[in-house]
Amino acid sequence: MSNRLVFTAQATTALYSYYRFIGKRQTIMRHVLTPTISFQYKPLLDRYQNDSTGTITYSPFERSIYSTSVDKNQALINFGINNTFELKQKSDKDTITGFKKTRIIDALTINGSYDLLKENMNFSDFRANLRISPATWINFVVGSNFRPYGWDPKTGLDTTAYAVRTNGKLGRFTTNSFTTTLVLASKESREKMKDQLNYLEKNWNSDYEYFLLHPESVINFAIPWKITFSHVYSINVNTDTASFSNQRWSQLQTLMAQGDVSITKRWKVTGTVNMDLKTAMVTNARFGLTREMHCWALAFSWTPIGGNKSFLFTLRATSSLFQDAKIQFKKPPAFL
Repeated sequence: MSNRLVFTAQATTALYSYYRFIGKRQTIMRHVLTPTISFQYKPLLDRYQNDSTGTITYSPFERSIYSTSVDKNQALINFGINNTFELKQKSDKDTITGFKKTRIIDALTINGSYDLLKENMNFSDFRANLRISPATWINFVVGSNFRPYGWDPKTGLDTTAYAVRTNGKLGRFTTNSFTTTLVLASKESREKMKDQLNYLEKNWNSDYEYFLLHPESVINFAIPWKITFSHVYSINVNTDTASFSNQRWSQLQTLMAQGDVSITKRWKVTGTVNMDLKTAMVTNARFGLTREMHCWALAFSWTPIGGNKSFLFTLRATSSLFQDAKIQFKKPPAFL
């Protein structure tokens, strides 16, 4: 259950471009550009209060099963684009059409937002992601966050002015990550995941960008089982070097194992385990049980270790038109 209220309006389209190359193979490259823009208004619903010192702000809902809303009114203009590139070449091996299609780039996304109600730093970070899959059993995802605001060269702390004015640059990259994923599944299942990616491209929405970049994470009852192993290498800028022994950057390597298996036609068991390769310790684990009920989906998720120990029970509509029609019961993380 939640006390959040959000008003959203969205518009999107798709633009197709074709480029023909000279040669015997009659190569044609197709570029699909999918821009999207939306407006979200998130009103302040919680009655935030100050403690006796006047320095801490909190919501009465923080320690309950209800989620908190934003701490200020927000009027967000969200914008983003997705690009895909595909080659079509003449091939003697294809006896049906005589042409072979090769995907060059699965997804190249750029998105961000602008808050009309903030007094300063209205822009969010600009996020860029690239997904390439040379084969159905392996893929690479590169992601970066770019902040357009300036920073103190000594401490690394953000400033409210644009970086082009204070630092003579357009901004700085705050996070960079490179993910390699191996997919263990039957050939038929990998083809279904490929079809799933095509569906996500046509119905792209920046709110579900993670699943466009990682379609193997989507729960699909048409796939009986799958296991994925991912190596994530990330570099993050330290925006307060005093807290990190004057180190400008921090590095993190994580190994993630994720999988799901159908125990019946309508029931699935899922699991995810993360391990920090530097310390060789399991940093997070999550297990779940999902039930498909045609227009509705029932899910139970349990996080047994770490600072975010919690469980979540959800009953929601599967249609994207009614994505906010859901009932949730949860125990918040232990640190709340």
